Amino acid sequence: MPKYGQTIADDPRFADADRPYAGAMVGILAGLGICTQDWVIVTPCDLVYYPREFAAQAWSALHQHLALHPDAAKIAVAHDGERRQNLCLLLHCDEATGIANAITTSHAVHAWLDARGALSIPWPESRAFTNVNDLATLADLTP
Repeated sequence: MPKYGQTIADDPRFADADRPYAGAMVGILAGLGICTQDWVIVTPCDLVYYPREFAAQAWSALHQHLALHPDAAKIAVAHDGERRQNLCLLLHCDEATGIANAITTSHAVHAWLDARGALSIPWPESRAFTNVNDLATLADLTP
């Protein structure tokens, strides 16, 4: 049987009876709250072709960007050429306060990324971000 990491519950401050699942930003915030490292990679669990090289490329590009713009957001996000992949991120734990503040007005990850001016990392292979949420989609994939 496979082993998985610790399950992290959404912060109850951001959930209620009408919205027990408060969204991805609340999950990111919860993860940052227990993180023991300064930097975190965030990715959706339903990407079967997630690009393993993303972390290294995002790290390099973001550090080059921060060297030129030291006050820039410590966030890099994948962009497949057509759209930004809002949940494929490299971010610094210092962003937790900004996420908590952003959640008070919107639970939309894209709004937070826009407001923070996240650095887009071009990723030429859009297939890397194929979401698989059911068996039919999985069966349609070609190796």
